[in-house]
Amino acid sequence: MRGQKYEFDDEENKIILLVATRMTWAGIIFIVYGAINLLSYLTAFLYPDMEVEWSDMIYELAVTSMYIIIGLLTLTVAKYFRLIHGTDGDDITHLLEAFVSLAKLKLVQVILFSLIILYILIDKVPFVIKMLSSPPM
Repeated sequence: MRGQKYEFDDEENKIILLVATRMTWAGIIFIVYGAINLLSYLTAFLYPDMEVEWSDMIYELAVTSMYIIIGLLTLTVAKYFRLIHGTDGDDITHLLEAFVSLAKLKLVQVILFSLIILYILIDKVPFVIKMLSSPPM
């Protein structure tokens, strides 16, 4: 299939450009959200009087980094969709590259979210169970 030439028509290109544009905005929003969170958590180091649990700080930095990584990978996928719209003769090649990039993004999301869930199960659930099992005062 890679050797075959195919060109999407104008209507199909509009849809592909819409996907690329929305993915670009989503990627930017993920990165901005992650960067703002990262800055807010790093300010804890500037104020030594703030009581911050290291495990909470590590968790928040991991989640924040996850959003930045997902944002960057989303921008990569959007780039390939934009190439479909902006080039002639290589639409199928670019589409396949977009799908490969999208598959990588989804794999990274599954791995990162699984690690976060695992952390929550190990670190937070025992505390919640303890709190729920203790009698109220």
